[in-house]
Amino acid sequence: MYSSTSLPLSLLALLVLNLSPAAGLAPPEPTVTQPPGYSIPLKRAPQQKRDSSDVGAWLQNHRANVEAKYGMKSAVRKRDGSGVNLLTNQNSDTSYFGSIAVGTPSQSFDVILDTGSSDLWLATSSQAARGITLFDTSSSSTFVATNNSFSVQYASGSATGTLGSDTVSFAGFDVSSQTFGLVDGTSSGLLTSPVSGLMGLAFQSLATSGATPFWQAITNTRGALSNPLFGVQLTRFNNASGATTLEPGGTFDFGTTN
Repeated sequence: MYSSTSLPLSLLALLVLNLSPAAGLAPPEPTVTQPPGYSIPLKRAPQQKRDSSDVGAWLQNHRANVEAKYGMKSAVRKRDGSGVNLLTNQNSDTSYFGSIAVGTPSQSFDVILDTGSSDLWLATSSQAARGITLFDTSSSSTFVATNNSFSVQYASGSATGTLGSDTVSFAGFDVSSQTFGLVDGTSSGLLTSPVSGLMGLAFQSLATSGATPFWQAITNTRGALSNPLFGVQLTRFNNASGATTLEPGGTFDFGTTN
């Protein structure tokens, strides 16, 4: 899909994380929110036609629920955390994406979750792709530009730009000064609306930017997670008649399993 090793298509993938600090750049300092060890189960929708307004309403409703339960307004602590992020199934199992928040005040984006790469990046220019939400660096008071170049190659294309850092929130966890790519150019078809970027879930050794991946910054913080693991539950619509472009995709559970 977006790398030589695509996101697993099994209904449940349990990935054990390495708690040892990775070599290379010093990890950014994470601030962990206090979501409970709770997971929201998803049920497959009845096989019926759904128009774009139905899907949009579903996405907005569930995003609001996640932000209310696991967002930045939660109480803060640095021990025994866990959280969940709802996923969306795009183009009948072609890809799965979740939502992240970046900057101060936060800006929300849908990003592909990729276990075969380690870089986080967001589109900042319409030249990267049209019809998607772009990260506006000037609107964030916590954004810091490094002006270092960024380039990453996938089996399905490439993305180029520069590097910067800002506060990133995902699945109820915050990492301040998280380094990520600010992409102003991609190969044709690499991004499809509403996706604005990609979050790599592999280890730092695969990061072309050299940055500590978001999840690894969390696990490098002693006691940040209730359990050193994350789980991914994925839906399947490949053979579902009447499936639309966007369908409920499952859950990403951090520090706990579904």
